[in-house]
Amino acid sequence: MPDSLHSVILLAGGAGTRLQSVTGSTPKCLAPVDGQPFLYHLLQRLLAQGFQHFVLALGIGASEVEEAVSAWQQYHPHTRIDFSIETTPLGTGGAVLKALSLCKSDDVLILNADSYLHCSFTEALQQHQQYKTVATVLLTYMPHADRYGLVQLDAQHRIIHFHEKEAHSSGLINAGAYWLNRQLFDVSAFPASCSWEKNVMPVLLAKAELYGVATTGYFIDIGIPEDYAKAQTDFAHSFPMLQPDKSWTLFLDRDGVINIEKVKDYIHHWDEFQFYPDAVESIAAFSKIFHRIIIVTNQKGVGKGVTLKENLDEIHQRMTAAIVAAGGRIDAIYYCPDTDDNSPNRKPKPGMAFQAKTDFPEIDFSRSIMVGNNTSDLYFARNVGMHAVFLRSTQPDLQLPTALADMESPSLSHLAQAWQRQPIG
Repeated sequence: MPDSLHSVILLAGGAGTRLQSVTGSTPKCLAPVDGQPFLYHLLQRLLAQGFQHFVLALGIGASEVEEAVSAWQQYHPHTRIDFSIETTPLGTGGAVLKALSLCKSDDVLILNADSYLHCSFTEALQQHQQYKTVATVLLTYMPHADRYGLVQLDAQHRIIHFHEKEAHSSGLINAGAYWLNRQLFDVSAFPASCSWEKNVMPVLLAKAELYGVATTGYFIDIGIPEDYAKAQTDFAHSFPMLQPDKSWTLFLDRDGVINIEKVKDYIHHWDEFQFYPDAVESIAAFSKIFHRIIIVTNQKGVGKGVTLKENLDEIHQRMTAAIVAAGGRIDAIYYCPDTDDNSPNRKPKPGMAFQAKTDFPEIDFSRSIMVGNNTSDLYFARNVGMHAVFLRSTQPDLQLPTALADMESPSLSHLAQAWQRQPIG
C-alpha cells in the first residue's frame, strides 16, 4: 500500500549560488529541467510512490517557491502541502527540526530538493524500521565521486565512517535522502540552529545509531552548472513522458471513452451499450504495448439503485469478451457505486488506483497513463502521479486548465497509432 500517511520534508531553502551563472535569481529547486521546475519532478515521482503530504522547508526565495508549489497543487488537490519558513537561517538541521512540527508520522522522509534519487522509498523505509534506528541514510554508488565524500558501512549496515572528498574516488555516497524517526529530536538536545551534516550526523555516528541503505537507481544533484546541464539531457531521455512500453500500465475510463455515453443518464443494460467504432481494435493494439490495461469507472447509478449490479456485471463481462475476441485484453475493472462525491474511491479521488496497485503491485504510477473524457479523470491521474490524456470524444471544445493534461487526442485509434509509432520494447 502507498505510504500516504508518511510525511516528506523537502529541504528547499538553498540559495543555489554555484548555479546562479545559469539560472540567475531563480531558487535552485525551481530551476527548469526538461521544461518544468526541478521540484515538480520530485513531487510527481513521490506522488507516484503513494506519498500525499509534503512539507517544504524554505528560506531564501520562499515566496517564489510557495507560489510555484501552490500552482502545482491546483492539479493535485488531494495532496497536503505545508510550508515551514525560516525567518532567520537555521541550517539544515534546524530546518528539519522546524519542519517536523508539521509532520504527523513517526518516520519522516527527508530529501534535498536539488537532487533526485530513483529508488523505492517504501523499501528503504522497511529497512530503516528493521534496523530499529532513528536515522537511515540512503546511499548510491558513484563511479566518479570527486564532489562527494564516501560512506563506509559495516556488516550490519551501520555507518562507521564518512571519508573526506578525494580526487578520482568511487564508492557509496550520501544521496541527500534520509528516513528519520522523530524520536531523534525527542531524546537528543540539538540547538534550534544547526547543520544536519556537521552537527546531527556526527552525534549519531558516535552513538552507532546511523545506518545506511545502498540503492542502485539513477542519481543527480543539479547544484553545479555541469550536472544541471546533464540533468536536462538525462530527464529528456531517461524519463520519457508518453513513450509507453511493456513496463507501463494503461488506465481507461469507460463511458465516453470505450462506449458511447448516454447524455444525463446511465448505461443500465447490455443492449444500451455501444462501443465506439474504433474502441475494440484500439484496445487490441494497446494490449501489445502495455503490461496492464485497467478500467476505472464511476457508476453512481448502482448506488442510486437505478442500475442493477448484476446488469453492470453482465455489461462488463460482455464488453471484456468482445475485446478478447478481437485480440485484446482487460486485466481488471474497478468501479465506484458510491453516491457521495467525497468517497475516497470516486474519481477524482484516487481510491481505484490504489485498489489496482494492491492487486497488481508491479504497477508504477510514474509509468502509467490515464485516458479519460472528463477533468475528473485527469485529476485522478494527477493525484497519484500518473500521466494524463484527455480524450475529446464528448467535449471537443472544452478549455482545459493549463498543464492538466500531458496530451490530448480525438480518439482511441489516434492514440494507438501514435504509440505504435513510438519505439516499443
